Amino acid sequence: MLQSLHIENIAVIEKIDIEFDKGFIVLTGETGAGKSILIDSINMILGERVFKDIIRADCQKAFVSAVFNIENPNILLMLDEFGVETDDDGMLIIQRDLTIDGKSTAKINGRPVTVGTLKEIGKFLINVHGQHDNHALLDWRSHVKYLDLFAKNDIILNDYQNSYKKINELKSEINSLNVDEKDKEYRIGILKKQIDEIKSANVEQDEYENLRKRYKLLQKSEKISAEINDVYELLINGEDNANDLLYNANNILSSISADMDEIDNFTVRLNNIYLETAALSDDLRDFKNNIEFDADEFEEIEERLDILNRLLKKYGPDISDILKFLEDSQKQLDNIEFSDEKIAALKKNLSTETEILKKKADILTKSRIDAGKILVQRVVSELKFLDMSAVRFNVDVVSDYNEMTSDGFDRVEFLIAVNVGEELKSMAKTASGGELSRIMLSLKNVLADKDEIETLIFDEVDTGVSGRAAQKIAIKLRQMSEYKQVVSVTHLAQIAAYATQHYLIYKETDDKRTYTNITQLNQEQRVNEMARIMSGIDITESVRQTANEMLINAEKYMENLI
Repeated sequence: MLQSLHIENIAVIEKIDIEFDKGFIVLTGETGAGKSILIDSINMILGERVFKDIIRADCQKAFVSAVFNIENPNILLMLDEFGVETDDDGMLIIQRDLTIDGKSTAKINGRPVTVGTLKEIGKFLINVHGQHDNHALLDWRSHVKYLDLFAKNDIILNDYQNSYKKINELKSEINSLNVDEKDKEYRIGILKKQIDEIKSANVEQDEYENLRKRYKLLQKSEKISAEINDVYELLINGEDNANDLLYNANNILSSISADMDEIDNFTVRLNNIYLETAALSDDLRDFKNNIEFDADEFEEIEERLDILNRLLKKYGPDISDILKFLEDSQKQLDNIEFSDEKIAALKKNLSTETEILKKKADILTKSRIDAGKILVQRVVSELKFLDMSAVRFNVDVVSDYNEMTSDGFDRVEFLIAVNVGEELKSMAKTASGGELSRIMLSLKNVLADKDEIETLIFDEVDTGVSGRAAQKIAIKLRQMSEYKQVVSVTHLAQIAAYATQHYLIYKETDDKRTYTNITQLNQEQRVNEMARIMSGIDITESVRQTANEMLINAEKYMENLI
């Protein structure tokens, strides 16, 4: 669960810290106080996209950090798969900053991670439910996701999707081989011409570099040969050459060594130098003879380099690219020339895999139909509690083997009739904003034990409701908080009354700047805040008394439920 949140320099927030408990936490405050900024900051921690214009005016960087205490072993296992280590208490610290130049960095437990990784991990930590989630209910294509979550179809859906991927790969391969005869002949002609051109050149991997080195050597052979000849003259062939000087020196030392044994070591060393000089001279002579300019060889190399350079220009930039092009072209030619046989084999494989896919789709469909019946009962029960007793709800699952998607062969849609005597219709045609809020809350409550997420955040779940319906929503949120941490941004006193922790978000202004602050309310402060929500500016003692009674009655109601 979320333990604490630290925010710096986001919009009108300069610096705030919030400590979260288990249970049902509400955030209230006047319109524009900064409640949405708080949600934006949490989304920033979850890896959502952020823009530099959220940075507080005249600041260079915005910063958010959150501390989580992870109790769910499955989430700990998932974190381990991402390479994220936690201590024995399951402590997880996420930090993210955004600079004025638009650059964003993130860390988990002090280790840098990509924003993409942060987003993947964030999905398992917090679920933020806002108005856009209600609107998602209006799109029937999102309904299959809710049903699969309720049915716990992740294993069989993944099995189906693996087969679905295999079939798409087979179809893609067949399509790539399906060319008309005119295009086929044209493509074969091009490929054969390219293959013949490369094969006839007999290209070898290291040939080009070796030829270039030899070519450059021959270009400079006259100059190099003359310089090596000069060295040869100095060593052995010229007047006063080193070889003769060393020979004479060696003779002198040898004559001395007859009278002094100590000279023997010098004699041996000098003799070695003399012998090495003679050997070096022979090697230089041979090398000089080898690099002497050969016009025929030079012309042959030049012609060969011309051939290779033309090939490099077409298929390069390296010899390895030419050889790779030859290999790929040969494969393409084989595929086209033998395409009929390959297509026949692929189609046979496709037919087999399609039958396998249909069987997996049937398993998925049955699971959805079975789960849908239970989901209907659960959601209707929830909606009745939320003062929608006349509602009829149904999960419509229609299968069509001609409509194959990554989610199966099913068209899943939630249908609803709000009033007695009405036909079941799509939500987009029937439900109002307040009804959508309660339907979504019902789904969230039914699905709460189906996922691993420990923290749920509801941003204005009270939209379009009031009075008794609002109280029922509050009771559901409080009940949900017994096994999930639930945070709600609300404008209704009926919902705030059921909180186990209540924060007030408010603005303060000095002569220069505006600041958003947050404070946890005690019992008396909660009474005052709820009275403000109910009556606005003029808060009478009777309104305060009503607010106090709401708080007392809320606790009594929850105690009686237990």
